[in-house]
Amino acid sequence: MRCFTMVLFVATTGMSASATDTLAPRRPVHDFGSGIATVARDAWAYTTSPLRMDRDQALVLGGIVAVGGALFTFDEEIHEFMQRHEREPGFDEVRRLGTRYSKWGLMGPTSKYYVGTILIGYAADEPRLVRMGVEILQSQFLCGYVRRVVIGVAGRSRPHEGRGAYYFASAGGTSLPSGHATSIWSAVEVARLHADRWWVTVPLYTVAGAISAQRVFSDAHWASDVWFGAALGIASARFFHRRHEDSDGSGGRVVPTVAPNGMPALGITTAF
Repeated sequence: MRCFTMVLFVATTGMSASATDTLAPRRPVHDFGSGIATVARDAWAYTTSPLRMDRDQALVLGGIVAVGGALFTFDEEIHEFMQRHEREPGFDEVRRLGTRYSKWGLMGPTSKYYVGTILIGYAADEPRLVRMGVEILQSQFLCGYVRRVVIGVAGRSRPHEGRGAYYFASAGGTSLPSGHATSIWSAVEVARLHADRWWVTVPLYTVAGAISAQRVFSDAHWASDVWFGAALGIASARFFHRRHEDSDGSGGRVVPTVAPNGMPALGITTAF
């Protein structure tokens, strides 16, 4: 069954809702060859996207870095404040909401729901659902690799390790950026872009914000870890959403996905 769902997932990733109203038939040999080229183009475009920023995008990036720098400066004070007030009214509700839905910040356990979204979209002939699930998985997959690179370089210690906010060692530190924040915000942003309704955006952002705050309440991350993780997730979601918007829906794809054991993997398009 897992193999079957994987085939369904990868067989529909090349489709764009704006380009077609039904699921297009696939040609296995053609799809395999074009899929190899597609995944390479997507990965390269994602990696080099900072080099193609326009003025407005550069200003947004500057703002993100500036806010992150301010949070970084006061990370210990923010952490102490949140730890001190976590059981008080308002703070406690946010903490409990974040704890309740914290599993949605884990890529492995939640991937089955996104694959399920793709299956439902395929069975119901709803390309938008297919695209939404694919965009979430693709965004989270490459976010995960970016996070691994940053972790390997920065090696920032977590609050519960007791070394302070400014202890960095390339071997072992896993605090920066927050994986929960990266994962949940990439999923939420994709869903928001597809729904484009305030009454969807508000609850989604509320839950994502609570999960992010819970990472600080739980002594797992500093505030700046969560900020940069959320920014990475949102930026990746918007990048892949635009990539699919611009697609003409032709050809198959080889796409990032999650193996049954929760590890990153590549899926290859097929037809049936």
